[in-house]
Amino acid sequence: FPASSDGGWHGPEWIYRVVHQILRSFVDFQTCRTELLIMAGLGQMITFLTFYLSGFTTGNKSRPFISTREQVYSVHEGDTVLLDCEVENLGDGILLWKQGPRVLTAGGMQVRRDPRLELVGSSLQISLVEVEDGGEYLCEVESSKEIPVSIKHTVDVLFSPTILPIPETGVVLVKEGDSVTVSCNVKGNPLPKVTWTRNSSVLQDGYSLHINNIDRLFAGEYMCTADNGVGSRASAVVTIGVLFPPVVETSVPSVLGGVGRRVEVTCTAHANPEPQVKWFRNNGKEVEAQMGAVSFWSNQTFNKLVIHRLAESDYGEYICEARNSLGSSRSRISLTGKPEKPVLSETVQRMDTGEYRVSWTVRSFSPLVEHTLFYRRFQIGDDTGWTMIKILSSGDHSDRTDSGFTLRSLELGVQYQVQVESKNKYGSSELSKPIFFTTSSVVEESQEEYLKNLLFFRSYGCRLYAQLFVILSSTCLIVFCDCLFF
Repeated sequence: FPASSDGGWHGPEWIYRVVHQILRSFVDFQTCRTELLIMAGLGQMITFLTFYLSGFTTGNKSRPFISTREQVYSVHEGDTVLLDCEVENLGDGILLWKQGPRVLTAGGMQVRRDPRLELVGSSLQISLVEVEDGGEYLCEVESSKEIPVSIKHTVDVLFSPTILPIPETGVVLVKEGDSVTVSCNVKGNPLPKVTWTRNSSVLQDGYSLHINNIDRLFAGEYMCTADNGVGSRASAVVTIGVLFPPVVETSVPSVLGGVGRRVEVTCTAHANPEPQVKWFRNNGKEVEAQMGAVSFWSNQTFNKLVIHRLAESDYGEYICEARNSLGSSRSRISLTGKPEKPVLSETVQRMDTGEYRVSWTVRSFSPLVEHTLFYRRFQIGDDTGWTMIKILSSGDHSDRTDSGFTLRSLELGVQYQVQVESKNKYGSSELSKPIFFTTSSVVEESQEEYLKNLLFFRSYGCRLYAQLFVILSSTCLIVFCDCLFF
């Protein structure tokens, strides 16, 4: 490269600047030998310029330099940090501290009005460190020389997590069948780990939670928790609301009602948004509230139609219908005067050989007319061979009636199945659930026979004991008299 006589790119001034930068990088050496190889004229002319510098400060004793090395300071939020900057040969130079482009101190003067900042010698101390204090800090010496001397420190502020749901309301609405992603906005240093939980059960790690093909079972609260080992954990809650059309259900197919009595017909309606619930008769006519006669009651999903004084005309089928902006649903329930399904007792009493008594309870607001008992030898896979017995009711009436019947001439060692239905003037009940029992395989003395034998034994035994007592007494008297004569 041809040398430039005007101090340009390859002139003496350029060489001086290069050497000066090299010397700044090796200020800890007492002896620095720098050889610069300058090539000129397309490689045909080589000029060697050698500088032998001893102690570097020879002839430049007034030039300042910084002996501190650049560092990264990790400090917890709220603590104190001291940024070192040892300056030698400051002379008439001015020491500056900067945070980015902003000047904090100049010489002994504090430019930034912050009581947390303090010069300790030529070092800068920051008390009660805040998150905003993180970043690069420059310790610089301004002098009459053209190039300033400086070092750069980095402050890394460690702080505990903060977390906010997205959106900030913490509520996300999604239609049933769609997909949804919920997130949390997390800050912290080091970068926190985020864990998603629901009802204390861990779902996954990550800043977002994605759910495909969502249904109403996924509705509820989801918690995202952030932890980075600094301070306390932070948590936020995201509530997912699933929008779906109504689903109407009834707990029983029919409800027993008595004329002149109060009766309630109920249904449950699940939906989001909340549905409007109406009641209809089977003919399509809407049931309307009547003061003192008909009223409605609702609590979230539970709905109730109340008839305060039932009339026979009120018997029939009722429809519970729920409707919202996404659709509608309905369920049917019967209001009847027929007896409820009887309940057979699992305990079957043996009365005699081949004779067993079954009992049941039935609820009816109208007097019972009769019962029909069905029984058979039980065989798996065979539903034939039933025997039917009609049993007239006793005529006594209460809301709950206990009844029974004794089955006779049953085979020994055989399993039997029994069911029963009851009837009043409004019709017959449903058939009861079956019970099963097995007859004894041996002939046993019945309770009645046992009592007869016991009474006979007691009566005959007492007479026998009396006669025996008279005989023994007479014998003793004769023996006693004989003894007197001798």
